[in-house]
Amino acid sequence: MNRFSPILKRINEKLELPQPIRSRIIYEISADINDLYEYYRLKGFEEEEAIRKAKEKFEISDAAVSQLIQIHNTNFRKLVTKLSDRTQSLWERVFLILILLIILLPSLIIILTSDFFENSSIFLWPMFILTGFALIIFIKKFYRLFIIKNHNTKKMRSGLPVLLILAGSSFFTTVCGYFIELYTLETEAILYANNFFLLLILNMGNPIEKGIVDQVSSWLIRSSAMVMTGIAITIIILVLWFFLEQKIERIEKIEANALLVD
Repeated sequence: MNRFSPILKRINEKLELPQPIRSRIIYEISADINDLYEYYRLKGFEEEEAIRKAKEKFEISDAAVSQLIQIHNTNFRKLVTKLSDRTQSLWERVFLILILLIILLPSLIIILTSDFFENSSIFLWPMFILTGFALIIFIKKFYRLFIIKNHNTKKMRSGLPVLLILAGSSFFTTVCGYFIELYTLETEAILYANNFFLLLILNMGNPIEKGIVDQVSSWLIRSSAMVMTGIAITIIILVLWFFLEQKIERIEKIEANALLVD
């Protein structure tokens, strides 16, 4: 029996938010009110008095509920919720996995070839470092959620925003690396790099200096490998984040429903 289920029910009824956002709010409020109860108990209050004082602190007004709705009803959260809703059925998940495999497999096959790193861009290494950090976070979260099943409210979502930052950083590094690599070429080489067909046509009619051709060819190999790797890494990190997000949402929904039972 949850001693605070009546107040949680009242808050739940006032929250005009879709699932799983509502469950997350109820779950977080329950953890906070229980922490407050434990605080009062440590202060020496009797159990009934501690319960009463904790309930008084969490008698949330309609204005406070409206603020909660505004805070959690952001455009980004709406997007995540829509994506989550659209991947609920088995067939939709299978379809999503197939699309990801079609996107990622060709990139991974090329990346794993022996000559991929022979003329690689220096910007590949920051991407691999970002991937390493993302894998460390994912393994730690996976261990907590699936192995030891530590569903601590305060820590369950820690690290998830970092995965999004790492994915964004990978994409940003890819874009910046592309243009930095481009503008390290000589002026004439930049012209041909932006229009490779022009280089081919001019080279057939009036051979261009070999150094220019070599520069452009080397840049094409480096930049294409870098862009391919950057996009693949960004997608992989986002998939890891989405996998954890889905699991946490299911946990929060189950836990919140249990908290609302008298």
